[in-house]
Amino acid sequence: MKKYAIFSALVMMLLSIMAETPSSSARRQRTTRLNLKTSDRNTMAQLQYDTLNVDSAEVKFSGYEKPLRSHRETMFVANNSKDTIKAMTLSIGYYDTSGNMLHQREVNITTNIIPGQRRMIDFPSWDKQQVFYYIKSVPSSRTRGSATPYTITVTPILILAGCNK
Repeated sequence: MKKYAIFSALVMMLLSIMAETPSSSARRQRTTRLNLKTSDRNTMAQLQYDTLNVDSAEVKFSGYEKPLRSHRETMFVANNSKDTIKAMTLSIGYYDTSGNMLHQREVNITTNIIPGQRRMIDFPSWDKQQVFYYIKSVPSSRTRGSATPYTITVTPILILAGCNK
């Protein structure tokens, strides 16, 4: 009987403690951010996008660089068109010095190149094992014997232009 009374008293104490503690539904945590503002739909409606018919005089690619053991490739893009370039899809072909194709891929790039400007773009390298280097890159002492030089061709597939109207 004494054990039952002690057990009963313990249960009553636990129940009273639990009754005083707010439940998990009462202690809700706010997960939304404060002071968020919606975008102005009128401004977004004024910005129009168009695809450019790529003329070799309007968009120029130059200064490609990918040294040995680099994780990134870089090049310059000159925008000689009348519209701001917002994004582009490029087809890049990689060839060894004999002209054999090593790899070919399409790269999607988001950028902001205003008319008359030249910008450097960069993107992840295709060379995951880091054993190739661009033939015009400045060679290091370790480059010549342990790596393969290559050349590239760059063909724009799509150029997305944004213009304010």
